[in-house]
Amino acid sequence: MSTSPLQSPLRFRTRRTRVAASRGSLLLAATCFLLPTAVLLPSPATAAAPPFSVSAGDQALTAFVGETAISETVITANERMLFRFTTSIPTSPGFIVTPSGSCEPDSVTLMQPGDTCLLTATLSPTTALPSSFTSITFEGTAATEAGEPVTPGEWTPHQTAYNYHGNGIEVTPVDFGDVPIGESLTKTVTFTNSRADGRLAIDLKFALPLSPEFTLAPGTETYFELAPGDSGSADVTFTPPAVAAYTGSFVPIFTTMNAVAMVQDPYRVLSGAGVEPTVDPETANLGATDPTSLTVTAGADAAFHSTATSDTGVNAVQWETRASEADAWAPAEVGTAVSGASANDASLAIPSAPASLSGLQVRAVWTNDAYGETHATAPATLTVQQPAVVDPGGDGPEQPLPTTPAKPHTHLAASGAEPSSLSTPTLAAAALLLAGSVALAVPRIIRARRP
Repeated sequence: MSTSPLQSPLRFRTRRTRVAASRGSLLLAATCFLLPTAVLLPSPATAAAPPFSVSAGDQALTAFVGETAISETVITANERMLFRFTTSIPTSPGFIVTPSGSCEPDSVTLMQPGDTCLLTATLSPTTALPSSFTSITFEGTAATEAGEPVTPGEWTPHQTAYNYHGNGIEVTPVDFGDVPIGESLTKTVTFTNSRADGRLAIDLKFALPLSPEFTLAPGTETYFELAPGDSGSADVTFTPPAVAAYTGSFVPIFTTMNAVAMVQDPYRVLSGAGVEPTVDPETANLGATDPTSLTVTAGADAAFHSTATSDTGVNAVQWETRASEADAWAPAEVGTAVSGASANDASLAIPSAPASLSGLQVRAVWTNDAYGETHATAPATLTVQQPAVVDPGGDGPEQPLPTTPAKPHTHLAASGAEPSSLSTPTLAAAALLLAGSVALAVPRIIRARRP
């Protein structure tokens, strides 16, 4: 068949197109052959973000009978998702898990981004409970606007476990109060086996993290076996390292006798505060010697002495007197204060002490000017006796005249003569004695003059 001239360019263009296509295929094949192998491998798939996030509270719950311990777990939807959860809570008095928010137990709930589900675990034991374990399993999967799973059968699981029990050992809280830094205070902690299901073997330890401020005192017993209702005690020492408030978890670790399970029961029952050490007020260590009691004859001089001692400062003295122990002390109005060889030596000089001062008590009160310290000495007593007189009969011993009791702050008369203290009967007796002596003497004189 002949070919028309109009068909020749078309066939040419077709051949050129096929050649170009062949060349392109060869170039593509060569390029693929020369490229690194990694380019030919598919990139790894990015892990899908979980449809929800979880914020859990304390999962180890311990409570005394009559108290309540609470733990909260919050589930937040990161995208539109379907959510469900189931629990394996055993029948235990005083322990419940309550859901609230955008979730219900044992059902599927559609949650929008930002929606939350709150699971509240509450332990309120009415009796001592053994240690129990509870787990809550919840799952989520991305959902469509219609509330259908984006990928049926693909659920992201999460489990929250609670370990709880009522008090097996009741520990008495101890507050150490304020303790100066670097000092230590020891107090006794008492614990009681409050369980009714048997005897407990107890090891005493402290919770982790350790509380270095609280330690068991050296020699403290750490192992006990307590029957139900029995108590034990341990000495705990508190040593604060800084100015701060401290709490400690006292941990009795106990095992029910003839059982394998061991339960650690932490109680944050120890408290105390570190404070700055108190500085004792400065002292001069003021002291003084006591004056000595004196006995003098009426009209003789008397002097009481005292010497002060101190580490610093200047000491001044004030002499005080009183007529008897029943009277109050008052600044001395008798005698003269005299300084000795130094300012710390002092005397109270009483010249020509009258009999009226007999029984007077004297003391020195010293004051230190550096810190205001005072020191009062023990009292000394002045005894004043009358001068001795000769028996007129010549055959009796010398007899002192009676002493007049002291009168408070008695002064000598202006003339210096002491007023008479003899009564009228005494003067009459003296006159009769004189007359008798004269009567006896006259006959002797007459006989002596006879030849």
